[in-house]
Amino acid sequence: MKIPVHLRAIVALVICALLWSSGGLLIKTLPLSPLTIAGARSAIAALVIFAWQRNVRPTWSKAQIGSIVSYMLTVILFVMATKNTTAANAILLQYTAPIWVGLFSVFVTKEKPTRIDILAVIVVMSGMTIFFLDAISPGAMLGNTLAVLSGIAFAGVALFMRAQR
Repeated sequence: MKIPVHLRAIVALVICALLWSSGGLLIKTLPLSPLTIAGARSAIAALVIFAWQRNVRPTWSKAQIGSIVSYMLTVILFVMATKNTTAANAILLQYTAPIWVGLFSVFVTKEKPTRIDILAVIVVMSGMTIFFLDAISPGAMLGNTLAVLSGIAFAGVALFMRAQR
């Protein structure tokens, strides 16, 4: 029986949401190093992607390699951040990626930001400073910084994927 494409997409999104939403909890509870966890997550993801997209072959273009490296850094930095700060902080700071896309797209894709884009960047960056103003332990500060770097790397994924079009 052939499964309709839209049903496959829905199933994939539900599975993805379940896995991503449980990631912070699992990272916190596993007594393993961040690199071990990141490697295991990536190996499992690679197996799923290869099984799901058997007919897709890499082109090894600069943009594709940039996407790969950016995603690798995203995963490693996110796991390291989650081990050092709260999962909530790591997730929230990683998802500043759209702000970094807005900032870096000027240089990478030559897109000019609109006034609303600039306002959004200012508001979100102002909110981000709250994470760094609180008197927190050096480990949590490291975790928050790694989470921001993970967000920057995640922005790289979006920018390099856009460059592949």
